[in-house]
Amino acid sequence: MKLFSLLLIAGLFCLAGNPVTDDYQYELTVETLGDLETTFDLIITGSLKADDEPVKETFIKLKTPYQKILAPGTYTIKIDPKSRTRQVSGKIRGIQNGKYRGSASANSGKILLQAGPGGSYSTGRW
Repeated sequence: MKLFSLLLIAGLFCLAGNPVTDDYQYELTVETLGDLETTFDLIITGSLKADDEPVKETFIKLKTPYQKILAPGTYTIKIDPKSRTRQVSGKIRGIQNGKYRGSASANSGKILLQAGPGGSYSTGRW
């Protein structure tokens, strides 16, 4: 019984030193499908906690390739390519403990990407 108690206490100390979290960071990437640079508008709506009011950020005339790291939270991302002749590809990937965990991507018209807690993703058009 004493041995079991000592092992249990040692296990708890090990867990306390290496906390397991479900907080994902997200990496947003926008690229041109082709060799040429193109511009796009980006609208990011997100909240860091479930009970927070969503915050909306708008970026006008960004150029490809573009990359941004987003804090843990829930996001809706709209990508509007300004050139109708050049398509862009949008991708969001979850990062947890330095490793990529899941992704969503789209490359047709106005792109909609969504990322949520624990690495849930969806894509579409808007």
